[in-house]
Amino acid sequence: GGGGGGRGAARGGRGGRARHGLKCPRRLRSSGVGGGWRTETTDVGFTGSLGGTTYFDASSYDSTSVGLALDAAHQRERNRFGLGTTFSYLPTTASEVDTTGRARQDSTQLSWSLAPSWAHQLTERANVEVAARYSDATYQGSDSGLNNYWSLGGWVLGGYALSEITQGTARLSFDHYETDGISGQSDSVGLSARVALTVAVLA
Repeated sequence: GGGGGGRGAARGGRGGRARHGLKCPRRLRSSGVGGGWRTETTDVGFTGSLGGTTYFDASSYDSTSVGLALDAAHQRERNRFGLGTTFSYLPTTASEVDTTGRARQDSTQLSWSLAPSWAHQLTERANVEVAARYSDATYQGSDSGLNNYWSLGGWVLGGYALSEITQGTARLSFDHYETDGISGQSDSVGLSARVALTVAVLA
C-alpha cells in the first residue's frame, strides 16, 4: 500500500527538495466509510477513504487521494481461506514529500496489492499457514522522476502445541522486489523459530 511509495521513490534517487508552496496555509479534508458482513463461515469487510489538501496560496499543489481495501475470509472444516486487496491513488505531494522531499504536483501514484492466504489445522496440536502478497505501484505524470516497481512476497508457517500453554512455531519467508530504475531487483529469504508461553493471571 502507501508505505511502498517511499521505497519506490528512494530507489529513484533523492533529488533536490522541491518544497515550494508546501509551507503555505492549507486546509486538510478527509472522509471514510467502512462496513462488512459475517456469517458462521464467512467474514467480509471493506473500507474506503477520500482525502485531500488545499493550499490557499499555491493552488497548483492542491491534491486528492483515494484508498480502498477489502478483506474476506471463509472457514470450511479444518481450512480457512483468506483474500485481501487494496487500491490507492495518491498525488506525489502526499506520497513522497515525507520520504524523499520531492514534491511534484503533476504526478500521481497508482498502487494496488493482492494477498491470498490459507490456513489448515493438521491435527489438534499442529497447524500450517501459507500466505503471499503481490504489490504494484505506477507513477503517472510528466517527468515525475520516480520509478515504477512491483514486489512479491510470502511465507510458510508451521505451528505445534507443545503443551496446553506452550506453542512452538517456525516460519520461512521470501521477498522479491523489482523496479524500472537502475537499481534492478533484490531478493531476500528469512527463517525464524519461536516458542511462546501463555500464562493466565487470575484477578
